[in-house]
Amino acid sequence: MSLHGRETDRDRIAADLRGGRSVVILGGAGIGKTELWRGVLEALQKQGTPVCRVVATATTRLIPGGVFAGLIAHAAPSRSASDRIVATLRALAAEGETAVICVDDAHLLDDESAAAILQHALSGGRLLLTARTGEPAPDAVRRFWKDGIASVWNVGPLDAEASAALVEEQVGAPVERLTQARLY
Repeated sequence: MSLHGRETDRDRIAADLRGGRSVVILGGAGIGKTELWRGVLEALQKQGTPVCRVVATATTRLIPGGVFAGLIAHAAPSRSASDRIVATLRALAAEGETAVICVDDAHLLDDESAAAILQHALSGGRLLLTARTGEPAPDAVRRFWKDGIASVWNVGPLDAEASAALVEEQVGAPVERLTQARLY
């Protein structure tokens, strides 16, 4: 996987997670948060760290606990989706080394899921989240960076060299410098 100049970020984020910290990757739409998130997941898995990967969407936000539906489907019924999520996260944490819960687009979590991951982090669980800047997010998600519960990595645009490499990779051939500069 080519991260186009974000390999150092990937390695530092993975080190933070291995060190017991949760991490939030923040940035604008289309800036490369998810690609960096995937790179960190791959690095963790290669090192034998268990991960639990979920992706929040506008649709899963409509359902309490919707982002965790695949995980909690087999959890014992209880009074709320939040209780089932917390039980599922605890079960994952009990399996040997604590799994890193990885949530892409955490700004799209429903309130119950957001509250459950916050409680998981506050009780020592490790999380890797991405969130879009400039978008509303549940208060429980904003607390990760607002209250210092997680390390925050702000992702900005690629530099000119990384942008040129990305363009050439997508085109599958060399691209002349003037074109690279215009695209950048």
